[in-house]
Amino acid sequence: MIVFLGDSIMQWWDKEIFEKYFSNLNPVNFGIAGHTTKDTLEFLQISKFHNLKPGVIVLLIGTNNTDHGYTSVQTFNEIREITQLLLELSPESKILVLSILPRGESKTDPKRVINNEVNKLLTTSNLDSRIFYMDIGHLFVKKDGTISSRIMYDKLHLTPHGYTILSEVVKSYLYVIFGIPG
Repeated sequence: MIVFLGDSIMQWWDKEIFEKYFSNLNPVNFGIAGHTTKDTLEFLQISKFHNLKPGVIVLLIGTNNTDHGYTSVQTFNEIREITQLLLELSPESKILVLSILPRGESKTDPKRVINNEVNKLLTTSNLDSRIFYMDIGHLFVKKDGTISSRIMYDKLHLTPHGYTILSEVVKSYLYVIFGIPG
């Protein structure tokens, strides 16, 4: 079993694309639109992760924090808390933490800047050996740092083309890191 956990980017994953790439892995999607890292922590504390013990958990969370005044350090710390709680609730699971995706018109967008700072903190943090971090943001921007409406229709949420990119990279990482065949 594989569990996907996060915000609207997870919840609104194009169903046909999701099934094409992941249906053979017995997927469960716990993406909830609007969730911040705090909301995800509360969900896990209350639900106890429904006693699930997946082989892999794919986590993509944090972009909504910028809408609520979080600093990069606060977001980073709560992502770390989420991963630690997941390991407490499901110690045999491996966690694939995806970088917060780019958002906004340009690379100078204040929310994107904060999210990039979180991603840098995640890149340099000393993670548990069961946690794997993948910085994938570069796949969603043009060379000049802008985001194509073909990938993100509102410079935040993915189009079917954007979900295909996300699906391909996640599927390849599942194979390379965890040996899960396609």
